[in-house]
Parts: sequence; C-alpha cells; structure tokens
Amino acid sequence: MRYVLLCLFFVFLSCKKDVNPPVVETSFSFIGSWDYSQKIYRFADTPFMQVSNGLECNGETNFTFRTDEFEITIAEGVACEEKFFYVLAYDLIKQNDSTHVLTSDRLIRTNYNPTEQPNFSDIPLIDNEVELVIRSENEFITHLNLPDEPLFEGRTYESSYIRYQRIQN
Repeated sequence: MRYVLLCLFFVFLSCKKDVNPPVVETSFSFIGSWDYSQKIYRFADTPFMQVSNGLECNGETNFTFRTDEFEITIAEGVACEEKFFYVLAYDLIKQNDSTHVLTSDRLIRTNYNPTEQPNFSDIPLIDNEVELVIRSENEFITHLNLPDEPLFEGRTYESSYIRYQRIQN
C-alpha cells in the first residue's frame, strides 16, 4: 500500500505544471541594421518641432552593428546613386537604462575615395563618440552638435537629433 501511495505521489508531482513560469528578461541589443528615418529640429518659437523625413540622400543612411564593428552606409550624388561605407571598431558603454556612449577611433575599412570632403553633418560621430539614446526596442536617437549657424528652412533651431529605426527582416 505504501508503495502505491508513493508512486501516486511521484506521478502527481511529475504532472504538476508551473502556472507562473519565471519571467526571462531579454537585454536590449544594438546588433543589426538601423535606418536613418527622421531628423528632428527643436525651436524656441512655434511650431516648436519640425521633422525632416530623410529628404534627399539622408533616407539612405544606415548603421549596421556587428559584435566588434559597425558600418555607416551613406548615399550621395544628385540622385543618391553613389554609395559608400565606413566600417569602424567600436565600444559601447552603458550610462544608464536608456543611454549608451559609442566610442570609435579606428577605421577598419572603407570604399570611400574622396575627391572633395563630403558633408558629414548628419553623421553624429563627433570627436570619436556619440550618445545613443534608446527610445524602444526598435528605435534610438542621436543628438547632433549645433553648427555655428543652426538654421533649418530659414529658422534658427536650438537642438536637433536623428531617429534610427531597426530594419525588420
């Protein structure tokens, strides 16, 4: 009889399902490809914000993060037909829950052979670093340094940032 009760007890334990499985938190990762989607300007007067939706070649700028390098791909030219890339080594240091500082000081490879200096105002890597501020699992922004004359469509702006969105495969 004890043997039967013991067997029933083990059968009962093996059939019991965990009603509340443990929550497994997945950590955020920049690994993957991100499209430049918008450049946002903030003004002191109304309207306080204005958005540029990747006009001209800006919409063809993207970042691809790999484990030990990242690539910036840029299009330029009259019809954005010329594409070039930079692949750089990088480090990411987490500042807090949403902000990471990307530093990069080593060019690994590029296919760019400049005939004249390109306009890098939309590439936020300044003095070898940039803050990447996570907005969601599929979006981050980078704040841009203000130029000497921060004008957009004839208006002076106080700050500007670029929004990147994860490319969904």
